[in-house]
Amino acid sequence: MRQVRICKSERVRESLGEASGQGAWELISTKGVDELHLIVQAGNEKFGAGSHWIETREVADFREEPDNDIWDLIRLSMQAWLDGAIDRHTTYFTPEAVFISPDGTCFRGSHDIAFAFSKEAERLPSRSMEIQAFQISYLSSAAAVVMMQGQISHGNSFGPQRWVSTQTVKNTDRGWLIASHQVFHRD
Repeated sequence: MRQVRICKSERVRESLGEASGQGAWELISTKGVDELHLIVQAGNEKFGAGSHWIETREVADFREEPDNDIWDLIRLSMQAWLDGAIDRHTTYFTPEAVFISPDGTCFRGSHDIAFAFSKEAERLPSRSMEIQAFQISYLSSAAAVVMMQGQISHGNSFGPQRWVSTQTVKNTDRGWLIASHQVFHRD
């Protein structure tokens, strides 16, 4: 199944105060391609050449509504981390999961991931996070990529900072679990 979306450059996104420079993925049949090209043309005329473009993709298993089970997994995992409940947080990961920390360090397996999140929790006391953009892209009926953006505040920051996260989740005999997680934010 084919989907399309309109994207904006980082410069345009920031000037408009938007959290994401990408529109929502839509089935190609829901908007005429000619209409999308007119929108991109108008955006490029107003903000400069290359400021807007169209992306397309093929999707193996598309769902109109986000999967509540995946949303619950991400929400519960994030809440456990915010609560400092590292053992509870790591139960939402597969045993062989991979975590890539904000500094680019790669941690593999439950034990190493628990260690990494414990260190992150120490570095970021009094954490709070706000999700501003959330998107699920299904790779198959048993795997999906979750992309999020938002704001993070903590005891060592001078105010909210932008964070982005990409997680690969898979449907297991225990339900949906996180197989990989990469996060970026500034300290």
